[in-house]
Amino acid sequence: MSRKKTIVVIQGPGRKGKSSTILNFANLVANKYPIGKASQELLRREHFSKSNPQTLVDIRLTLEINKQVLAIESIGDPYSHLYKRLIEQITKYKADFILCACRSSGQTVLDILSAAGDDYHIVWSSPYGSLVDSMINTHNNIKAKHILDVFKDIGGFK
Repeated sequence: MSRKKTIVVIQGPGRKGKSSTILNFANLVANKYPIGKASQELLRREHFSKSNPQTLVDIRLTLEINKQVLAIESIGDPYSHLYKRLIEQITKYKADFILCACRSSGQTVLDILSAAGDDYHIVWSSPYGSLVDSMINTHNNIKAKHILDVFKDIGGFK
């Protein structure tokens, strides 16, 4: 019996640390494992409001680690073409493991379910919340380490 491929989803409302957690995870992996083939795309999202204008950087990353392909998609917003991007990771790059973000409900959840089909096991997760703004980065780093543990436990990385 072969091991089923896995999608780990960081799910939640907008601006709650999903992309930051995924970026922290990508940094952990890049610093811990020898990387084979890799492709990377930095994507900019503009978030403007009168009280808090900022630009966020998201990533789309495909890595080969220990002869297995890890795909990382940090954009999980509505209308971000998540389904199309996941299908490309699955068909073009033959991803064994995918880490991606999505909203709590709606089209992005359906995109993941559709892309996964019967070929991928889905692990649903969420960022760690914090009422203290100064602790958000710490919580995102802890969550990134926990996601790495999930991938190790399911046989992804040693």
